[in-house]
Amino acid sequence: MGDATTCRACGGGLAAPAGLGGLCPACLLRQGLGGSTAGGPELGVTVGPTDPDALARLGESLGGLPSVLLRDTDPESGPEPVVAPASPEMPPTDDRPGRFQLFGEIARGGMGAVLKARDPGLGRELAIKVLLERHRDNPDLVRRFVEEAQIGGQLQHPGVVPIYDLGAFADARPYFAMKLVKGRTLADLLEERPSPADDLPRFLSAFEQVCQTMAYAHARGVIHRDLKPSNVMVGSFGEVQVMDWGLAKVLARGGVADERAPTPEPAETVVATARSGSGADDSRPGSVLGTPAYMPPEQARGDTRRVDERADVFALGSILCELLTGDPAYAGGPPAEVLRRAADAELADAEARLAACGADPELVALARACLAPAPEARPRDARAVANAVTAHLAGVQERLRAAELERAQAQARAEEERKRRRLAVGLAASVLLTVGLGLGGWAWDQSRRRATDRRFESSLADASALLGRARGSGGDASAWAAARTAAGDLAALAAPAGLGPELSSRIARLRDDAEREAAAVAAEAEAARRDGALIDALASARSMQAELGDAETIDALRAALAASGVDVAGAGDPAAAVRPLENRPEDVRMAAAAGLDEWAFLARVGTAKLGDEAWKRPLALAEALDPEPTRLAVRRAWAAADQAELRRLAAPESVDRLRPASVLLLAGALRDAKGARDHRAAAAVVRRGLLNHPRDARLNEALAEFLAEGPPESRAEAMQYYRIAWALQPACGYALAALLKESGRAEEAERILRELAGIRGTPIIRGTNLHKLGQLLGEQGRSAEAAAALAEAEAEFRAAVRLRPDDAGGHIGLAMVLHEAGRSAETESELRTAIRLRPDDRPARFNLGLALIRQGRLADAEAELRAAVRLRPNDLLAHDTLGSTLQARGKLAEAEAEFRAAIGINPDDPLAHFNLGLVLQGLGRMAEAQAEALAAVRLQPDDPDSLCSLGLIRAAIGKYDEALADLRRGHEIGSKRPGWTNASGEWVRRTERQALLAKRLPAVLRGDDRPADADEGVNLALMAHDRRRYATAARLFSDALRADPKLADDRHAVHAYNAACSAALAAAGRGEDAPKLDDARATLRAQALGWLQSELAAWSGVLRSGTPTARLEVLRTLQHWQQDTDLAALREPEALAGLPGPERAKWKALWVQVDRLLEKAAKAP
Repeated sequence: MGDATTCRACGGGLAAPAGLGGLCPACLLRQGLGGSTAGGPELGVTVGPTDPDALARLGESLGGLPSVLLRDTDPESGPEPVVAPASPEMPPTDDRPGRFQLFGEIARGGMGAVLKARDPGLGRELAIKVLLERHRDNPDLVRRFVEEAQIGGQLQHPGVVPIYDLGAFADARPYFAMKLVKGRTLADLLEERPSPADDLPRFLSAFEQVCQTMAYAHARGVIHRDLKPSNVMVGSFGEVQVMDWGLAKVLARGGVADERAPTPEPAETVVATARSGSGADDSRPGSVLGTPAYMPPEQARGDTRRVDERADVFALGSILCELLTGDPAYAGGPPAEVLRRAADAELADAEARLAACGADPELVALARACLAPAPEARPRDARAVANAVTAHLAGVQERLRAAELERAQAQARAEEERKRRRLAVGLAASVLLTVGLGLGGWAWDQSRRRATDRRFESSLADASALLGRARGSGGDASAWAAARTAAGDLAALAAPAGLGPELSSRIARLRDDAEREAAAVAAEAEAARRDGALIDALASARSMQAELGDAETIDALRAALAASGVDVAGAGDPAAAVRPLENRPEDVRMAAAAGLDEWAFLARVGTAKLGDEAWKRPLALAEALDPEPTRLAVRRAWAAADQAELRRLAAPESVDRLRPASVLLLAGALRDAKGARDHRAAAAVVRRGLLNHPRDARLNEALAEFLAEGPPESRAEAMQYYRIAWALQPACGYALAALLKESGRAEEAERILRELAGIRGTPIIRGTNLHKLGQLLGEQGRSAEAAAALAEAEAEFRAAVRLRPDDAGGHIGLAMVLHEAGRSAETESELRTAIRLRPDDRPARFNLGLALIRQGRLADAEAELRAAVRLRPNDLLAHDTLGSTLQARGKLAEAEAEFRAAIGINPDDPLAHFNLGLVLQGLGRMAEAQAEALAAVRLQPDDPDSLCSLGLIRAAIGKYDEALADLRRGHEIGSKRPGWTNASGEWVRRTERQALLAKRLPAVLRGDDRPADADEGVNLALMAHDRRRYATAARLFSDALRADPKLADDRHAVHAYNAACSAALAAAGRGEDAPKLDDARATLRAQALGWLQSELAAWSGVLRSGTPTARLEVLRTLQHWQQDTDLAALREPEALAGLPGPERAKWKALWVQVDRLLEKAAKAP
């Protein structure tokens, strides 16, 4: 058994045997350099030349050696300052490499120190980087240090600092010698400029050189992983070099770093590394490598499996962002916060700065493309970025040259005109001379022809070179356009030049080759564009399923597939129908097959329920496009409802063999096999699939969908998977935006919706994204931006309707935008068209019900909402909305049934409990009403509406202390929210007064006591109303308003309106003291009519004030009139039908006036 404290190879001392695998650092270094570890002591590393005295002996034999010292190329730079002449990292004098003279430390990083040195033999200064003493026994850092030297030594490019030597000191610390770079960092130069616009061309030129350097590195399979301005050195003569390759990595052939990828950790757990507490610009060795301000999300999350050339592309984008705006992608804040923002790809600030920087749009677009959260959305490598920057700079130069050329051409035209006049006489003389020249003239002509041929040969070579560059450009459109134009122009000039047949043939062949190949490249680019559009459209359709509904999702899937050439409408051979996609890349075919599978599932078991033929056709197309045996087995098991086969396929060992498309197919089959969505079984399959395919966007989004359908505590996890899906495929962001909006994170939701609005897709998908964006902006009070987004959405939906007038989805989308804009008649028209095209469309019926509610046509709305419930009995929102409509119509028992049905679907729905409490209060079942209000508050403790409702119910049953606590809390929360319109402050004051009057109320109700003044009167009237003593309340209101008519002018308390409600309820026979005689009821109705007419006149005056606030207040108030349950007996057609003719006419006239004032308010500016 060997000694655990000695090296197993050389016998030397060992400081950390377990960590070094039994080898000392010197042997470990030899192993890293490819040497042998066998052979004992001779493993010691040799540093410097084998014989340090060789040059001296050579000098003696020659009588002395020359000593050449050149002048410094940068006289202003001065000698590189030595910051620590006696640095602890300096080796002892007798331990220094014999070849080099060391002068002290000039810089230090996280892994090594840089020493200033001189090579006496060559007479040059250089730098020696040595591993820090404290890292000497760390095998990982030793390897990384050696890798840095080896990578730098093999990257032979002007933009990479050359490495001269690699060795180790006697203490086994490795070092490498390199060029001593003199100059200033790009970070220093950027810091000094007055503004981002100053000297931008010079900085862009330096940036171009950085991109070219990284393009070379990427071509050699190397990624830097820590690109930033402080790692770029700019010399006095414009030379640019990329420094510090300590975090560089050689990519495996698959394109990701060749290291073991640790399981990604949350950003908060990877901040604490060896360099915690340093500045935001520090690189961080550990799970997360690099500088957060320049990191892409995948690198910031420590997900090395996804780090490839596009990580450097993101860093280049951050540097370009800094050049254009003054700050990198993530600017400011503590390091941990910057890292978190990088991991979450919080780029809203960078995008805003880029949008406002005023730089050339193509530079801004390039920066945005490089900063895309998803690696797949960025340029593939630094070569693409370099090409774009070069093209931009060339374009700038070309514009300058064009202006100069125009000036030169103007001068030339004037000179040519002068020459033309002089040559007129000369040309006539030359004709006479030609007769006498004879053979001499022939010889001159041949000489001229040879000169012409030489010029065309040179031009042919140039045009051929352009074609060669285009062929190697990877499909760059500008390169192919240049080659095609050059070849075509050359051929056009050659035609009249009288060239020889062989040269003419070569020019013509070049032109034909350039045209043919350019056309082929353009066709492939167009096909790739269509492929991208198809993938984006399919992803968007699936992402927006919850918003669009099943039928509209099918329409969107069908439209996307049809646009790609698939025959979705026919009934012919499935193989022929999908032939346009059979030669496309596999990811395109798999996306299309997944879209067809989704279509089949929704058509069979979704709410659309379109019949057997409707789901069998897309399933047949999917099988023709994707005949892979496993997926065929899943499809057929689902079609046959073969539960045993589905369970067999869902076993973990089976799922582990499936590709992502198969996992999705199986999860969908399990979810829908019994016709009732089993999200848990589906989620288990997707989770298993994600273990093997963590970067698949659709799998991440599918798991997020299943989690979002679960209990509230699973929503945070759902958001996490939605974020991953969005980072992988930006078109998947819609559901994430909706979840963020619901969570109160409107700014993040807006950023995602804006990005989605710019993604290719069908008009319906783009319109839906823009519509949602308009809604969000409107809720934030940004009316002008909201109107602009809605106008764009309307244009998209109208385009969809023009393209497919028989597609109900386009009409429904257009109706939603029109509804948002308050254009009720147009909204109804579009929805009725959609229902005519698709009578059983649940979303169309539901949305038509909402549009009719907005118009005050509650009876028609009830019919449409009942149809929506019939088409989808488990639709919670439809039950809730139908219940509210029935409540407004005074059908309280039926409303109760609907709200209880909603609670049966989801017992944790706070809205259903809230509404049920209001209905039970109207029915006089106060104990039950309080219980439901309490349930709503328990589910949403900080919801101001629920708190106020509970407070008002408790006040009505005399629990004033508890009522005041609820109302005060509700007012405190609600009054801080934008758009809060409830009179919660008035409710608090009223309840405080009622608490004082509570002891007198019984005597007032008996008639033994009377109010002391009008103010007491209205408060006692409200208390009587709460206790269902409506006739008494109407009498108390009447007395108070007669005693003080100014009470009716209070637009917040609306005492006259409340009086009308009490009178209407008493006249309808409701309450504990309802009159029995018809005459008394007629009197109450007349009182109610008078009060409402006076209120209507008052609101008409408010509207005439012309302020936007007044317009909104009138709209809200009169819409409430149209839905208030208290007035149902004097508003609904069935109730009015029982009134005497003259009285019925007066009430109808009142409601016509209400409609007219509402219409006037809607149209007011």
